[in-house]
Amino acid sequence: MVLLVVKPSKKVSGVFNGLPSRLAAKILASMASLGRVVLHDVGRAGLGYLDVLLAKLGVSVEWIGDTFVAEGPSGNKPVQATINIGCDYVALGFNAVLAVAVAPPFSRIVFRGNCDWLKNVDLRGIIEAITVMGGRAWRGNMLSRLLVVEVPGSRTAYPRLWRFTSRLPWSSVAGIITAAPIVGDVTIIFQRSVDVGVIELASSILSENGISISVSGDFSRIRVSKTSNLDLEVVCPKGYFETGLPTLLARLGEIKAQGLPRALGGEEEVLNILSTAGLAVSRECSNKECAVKAWWSGESRGLVWNISKREYVLPLLLAIASVMGSSVTVSGISKRSWPLLDKLEDLMQKFGIKAVMEENRLFVIGVDKPEERIYCPAGMEEFCLALSLGLFVRSEKDVVIELAENPSRILPGFTESLWSIGVELEVSG
Repeated sequence: MVLLVVKPSKKVSGVFNGLPSRLAAKILASMASLGRVVLHDVGRAGLGYLDVLLAKLGVSVEWIGDTFVAEGPSGNKPVQATINIGCDYVALGFNAVLAVAVAPPFSRIVFRGNCDWLKNVDLRGIIEAITVMGGRAWRGNMLSRLLVVEVPGSRTAYPRLWRFTSRLPWSSVAGIITAAPIVGDVTIIFQRSVDVGVIELASSILSENGISISVSGDFSRIRVSKTSNLDLEVVCPKGYFETGLPTLLARLGEIKAQGLPRALGGEEEVLNILSTAGLAVSRECSNKECAVKAWWSGESRGLVWNISKREYVLPLLLAIASVMGSSVTVSGISKRSWPLLDKLEDLMQKFGIKAVMEENRLFVIGVDKPEERIYCPAGMEEFCLALSLGLFVRSEKDVVIELAENPSRILPGFTESLWSIGVELEVSG
């Protein structure tokens, strides 16, 4: 148990380093299956058990401080492995799909979890992704065998056309794009609504690092060529989505986020969300890095946003509802990407936010006093950190939040960014 003590703040100011992009970190680390990867400025937490998966599948993995060093390929000897994903559904969606491409032929990987709610979660999207890619998968209906994945008996057995007909979790879409260059010479077709934000970011990361990938204008068709003998040494890019969370505290004073990339994918979306919510935002770039300045425009604005094409921005929109105290309507929410939506209303109420969830839409209709001590259910820690930002603005007294995981494991760099701008926050346990 980790205790987060949030203290009310009247004013903040200062400069902080952008937070690492967790998705970029996973994509780049996965490329160790194609050669050698040295990834700087990324902690173990940012990989969501991916380092454990790669090591068990035969990739040589080493940590030197916050630098990830790995080298493949994994070899041809079949592997029988068990991977514990804790309560991290996003890790399951990404890692299970990626395992089909990385694991040696005839391998079997069993994914297990720690939270009872995982036994009832909808895994059909993940299973479809694995099946289309040429693997086999089924759920075990128990935490110790949450999902079983089997890999084809030959590298030549992989189909070269991956056609997906249903809506997939955004984490699995990311896993599919990442797996494609490992299999090689693959055409991907999405026939239903898909998270274009994930495709945009993943394709940007891959192309920038030597992977040949082409994406159609509507993001429905992707072609990825075979890549081998890759040798990468890069710094993990900062993420605009992750950095957008602490940037919201510009509600209390001018702050600056630095070290952000010029183009990663999704930057315009995040900046538009921040400005629509009531912040004045400017971005300045020199060479390959950018800085974002933000300050309060003086006017709270209602926000209406459809996330069906960029599902990963949901925590940022929740943080806006909490910080700004204004009405927010979010539509296009998929339970396949966010399986704990039925618990979201109650959780927001604990943070003093009046909200109603109706099918795939969330309506935030007002704010109230938060509880003085809030228990955060396992698996909802990212939502809790996002909602906690409003407590610095709205709460009149200290609020204690009980977390199952340390904030550094959920959002690497989150607490450090808050301390850099003068926020009073205590972490213990």
